[in-house]
This record gives sequence, structure tokens and C-alpha cells, in this order.
Amino acid sequence: MRGGGVTVGGVSQTALVLAGAVAKGAFEAGALEVAHRKGWRFARVVAASSGAINGAYWAAAVRAGREDEAARKLPAIWLSRADLRIFHISLSGLLGEQGLSTGKNIAALLEEEVESWLPGLRHPAGLRLIVTPLGGAEGDIGGAPATTFKRVLSFDDQAFDTRERRAAVFRAAEASAAFPGVFVPVDLPGSNACVDGGTVNNTPIKEAIAGGKIDRVLIVTPYPLISAMPRARFNGLGLVGRLADILINERLYRDLREAESVNETLRALEALHRRRTLTQVQLKKVKRAIGQEAARRIEIVQVRPRKELPGNPFSGFFSRKLRDEYVQAGRAAAERAL
Repeated sequence: MRGGGVTVGGVSQTALVLAGAVAKGAFEAGALEVAHRKGWRFARVVAASSGAINGAYWAAAVRAGREDEAARKLPAIWLSRADLRIFHISLSGLLGEQGLSTGKNIAALLEEEVESWLPGLRHPAGLRLIVTPLGGAEGDIGGAPATTFKRVLSFDDQAFDTRERRAAVFRAAEASAAFPGVFVPVDLPGSNACVDGGTVNNTPIKEAIAGGKIDRVLIVTPYPLISAMPRARFNGLGLVGRLADILINERLYRDLREAESVNETLRALEALHRRRTLTQVQLKKVKRAIGQEAARRIEIVQVRPRKELPGNPFSGFFSRKLRDEYVQAGRAAAERAL
């Protein structure tokens, strides 16, 4: 064990999941600052929406061995640069009714901030970003072809070592953060126009543990565990925003419940084995029968605010004071959770 991260042979076996919440992504900057100070290290970073911006930055820092600097700088970046300057008004997007802005300023900011680090120490680094292809992607159900609207983009190690390769990473982050109607969809190789990955999976827990080798997941999300019951009636944009919050939180709720259920099942089976009710061979057969042969218990740690953060998802772009409040809330939540 090194700090808060599970390690094997000195290598972290902890995954970091960063959710999206547009300008409230500043919450994650504060949380990461505290997590790093407490010794958390990550073998894999998985992110969606505005979390993809933080995730791409952090994965680049891991690759370069510059997490100390990243922990200090990321809150400052959100405070000083996450304002209206991140928007790049698109005339074609406006005329085509696709969005107000491109995300090119986001990609440019990421490159500007990490360029001097890399290739650095060339530490292992893994990044998974979620995007939503508007035209769908190939999937399957029971072996039969089916359409999915979730695409996972993977970047490892050398993907961060040259400016040309990083351009693909940061364009994917730009696509994952392309909030529909605000940012123009982003064309990616091997796919059609893509928008905000949070549309289909804002907190991609399953992608964090896919492939094994992960023993612990740290989830950082700007949404509280218990949402306040709103008294106001919702209509217009308020209703749209509330529905988006419901979709995001319900998916996270279901994923956490599923992870908890798997953990409880494995814990019960292991207890039977310890009591010699099941032999090792029988234990393997039971796990195979329930489709959990390769599963193992995963510790899940959540960093979330105690109450809903003030403002709507875009309010922080207009107020440095509000962004600072988000950063401070992230620090406080991480201190409590970690």
C-alpha cells in the first residue's frame, strides 16, 4: 500500500473515475489536489464530459511523472482560465444549428499546459474517455449486431509522448466534453460526429475495472450522494436541466448498486470457502455458473459534496468566485472521504 492507492510491486492498482458537470469540473481539481497529497496514485484514469478535460491533463502528468505539479496547477487553471475565453464562437455551428462554440480552445489549453512536461519520465499511463457518436457505433447483444451510442477511446503510454499523438488525446477530450447545443459536435477518426460522453455514461465505473488488475476505484463527482428534494416546479430549460441531472445520477446509482451487489456475492462465496463449505474447485465452479469467474472484490471510494453545488452547470464560467467555491468544495470532500 502506498498512501491511498493499492499497489502491487510498487505499481498502483487503483483507477480514477472523473465525472462530468461542465464548469463544476473545478470540484475535481480541488479533490485531486488533496488525493495526491494523501498519496493516491492511479494505474488508470477514466472520464467523461468535463471530467475528460481533467482526466487527460492528469494522465499526461502521470506519464511525465509530474503529478506534484499537476496537483498544484489544476485548481489554478480552473480559477484563472475556465471562463468565457474557453469558448470559440463558431459561425458555421450557429448557422447550422449545431452549437455556439467549438472546443478548440480546450484542446489548445491542454497542450499548452502539458507540452513542456513530456515525454518526461515515461511512466505507465492509461486513459479511457467516453464519447457519444451521434450516428451510433457497432455493438452486439447476445452475439447479434446492435447499435450502441457509447464509444470508449483508449490512450496509453506513448500516446502522450509527441505533440501529434497528444492532439488525438486532447481532441477526444474535446469531444467528450462537447455539451450538446453549446459545443459543436467533434469528428473523430473511425466514427462520425461525437458529443458529450456524459450523455450516455457520465461516471463510467465499469470502464475503470474492465480488464482486471484494478482493486480499488476512486470516484470523483460534483453530485452529492443525496439530492435535495426540489420544491419548485420545473419547466422550459429548468426541466431539461433537471432531466439531465436525473439521468446522470440514476446511471451512477445503478452502477454503484451493481458493484455493491457483486462485492457482496463474492464476499459471501469467499466466506463459504474460508469455512470449508466450498472447496477451491467448487468455488470456481460457482463463480463460473453465475458469470463471475474473473470478478474480484473492488473497493469503491467516493468523493462527493455533502450538498448540491450552487449554480447551474454553466454558472461557473461567469464567476471566478463560484469556481473557487467549487475547488474548495472538492478539497473539503476529499479531506472527508480520504
